[in-house]
Amino acid sequence: MLKDKKHPYLAIITETDACDSDERVNETYQTIREALGSNNQDGVDLISIRVRSIDNDSKSDSEEAIMHQERITNLASRIMSLKEEILTKSASSKSKSDFVVVINDNVNAALESNVDGIHVKESKVSDIPEIRKLLQESNAALESNVDGIHVKESKVSDIPEIRKLLQESKQKRKYNSDSNVTGESKEEPQVIIGTSAHSVDTALSTWKKYKPDYFFVGTCYLTKSHPEKNASDLEGPTLPGIVRRRLHDERKVEDSHNVPHVFAIGGIDDENCHEPVVKYGADGVAVIRAVMQSSEPRQTVLEMKEQMQ
Repeated sequence: MLKDKKHPYLAIITETDACDSDERVNETYQTIREALGSNNQDGVDLISIRVRSIDNDSKSDSEEAIMHQERITNLASRIMSLKEEILTKSASSKSKSDFVVVINDNVNAALESNVDGIHVKESKVSDIPEIRKLLQESNAALESNVDGIHVKESKVSDIPEIRKLLQESKQKRKYNSDSNVTGESKEEPQVIIGTSAHSVDTALSTWKKYKPDYFFVGTCYLTKSHPEKNASDLEGPTLPGIVRRRLHDERKVEDSHNVPHVFAIGGIDDENCHEPVVKYGADGVAVIRAVMQSSEPRQTVLEMKEQMQ
């Protein structure tokens, strides 16, 4: 998990069309596989499966939504299988090879694919009751081993309950699959929950109330992900470091041992990745096209990690 990894951190986010077709699923999976290499030694720390939403107002849209959901689950399951494969081969250096896999806001896909968590966007607070309902009612919950969720910044008020539900789900899975569990002390399951922040105040408020495990903070630079933003609209590369420092300051006041990791996000590439981390103090960066559109994904990952040292 992230707490066992060394700074600086690198997160890869899929392109939003990653599950638009079986072909795109295969292309995305192949790029991620190449980015991880044979053992992911000191490489990728977090993979966020973030894809576009599909409205299902009509019958045809509903059918496409079902197929889209199946592709998301398929991609996530394949990445989790790849993770297991890498960790099995790297048993002696597991902490250097491990990485977290989260899905943005899609609780059903998270439960069905056995990913490590969900990323909840900042803008979807109003969907929190639905997330809670899905977690409570999902038949897959008892059969999954989900470690966490990335919660949108707009849904942070449900983090405590989401964490509890996922822990219970994971514990039941462990209990049912481990014949030796009786009589042993059972560790509380690890649940990863992340969200986003675009200001210091938002980050501090969210952390104090809901204790997410990580933040994506930005937009740092101009990016195609937010074409509506111009230079004057950006939070800039300094904000993630400021957020991190304020969180650590508050940790002393709150007497808390757990401080979320802060990833700079927005227009990050192999030429500027060092700036938010080395110059301004973020824990790491989150990237999309820099890796997902690279002709040599593994080399790009290694170069970015080196530049952030």
